[in-house]
Amino acid sequence: MAVARYRERHRVGRAKSDHADAMALANVLRTDAEMHRPLPADSELVQAIAVLARAQQDAVWNRGQLSNQLRSHLKQYFPAALAAFQVRGIGLDSREARAVLALAPDPGTAAALTPARLRAVLRKSGRQRNIDAWANHRKVKNQRLAAAGYVWIFGALPCPQVKQHYDRRRAAGDKHAAAMRNLFNRLLGCLHHCLQTGQLFDPARAFPSTAIPTSAPAAA
Repeated sequence: MAVARYRERHRVGRAKSDHADAMALANVLRTDAEMHRPLPADSELVQAIAVLARAQQDAVWNRGQLSNQLRSHLKQYFPAALAAFQVRGIGLDSREARAVLALAPDPGTAAALTPARLRAVLRKSGRQRNIDAWANHRKVKNQRLAAAGYVWIFGALPCPQVKQHYDRRRAAGDKHAAAMRNLFNRLLGCLHHCLQTGQLFDPARAFPSTAIPTSAPAAA
């Protein structure tokens, strides 16, 4: 309030600015320094607290920046990790996430982890509750590859051998999504084989016919 009164000596407007406030405070010390007492110097303990407080704030900012960078990288090549740790109260900067990602930093390594190994890692990180539920919450999936796979399958279904394989999976009890996944995995394996051996794709070899006659031949 005292500073506000000094400000009114030079301007009546209520608008504030850093420059005008700095000028008002400088004029206070220039004209009426004897009417004010100097602030006491900070003790060594206060200075130490200030250093620790700034260091803690810097650490919080750095953690946020690193978490954002990690989230951006995982979104590109390991989206299943983001889905696994998008739980209330647990994020990528949690001890559970750090322990699991240190053990399995990529989808391939994560796919090879057993539930027993995951339970051991979670216990070592300090997790005490819901360990079994966490250990079974594993999803390894490349979203971009899966999206391309469904387009690939729809383009391949007009091929008779591919359509027969899809129909066989449905007849065996697979639902549409499961049959599509099975077909995509088969095509992906064929693609890998063709690239490794330099061969062209042959539907007849990739999907050999296993059709069974619907009726027995008539007796002679």
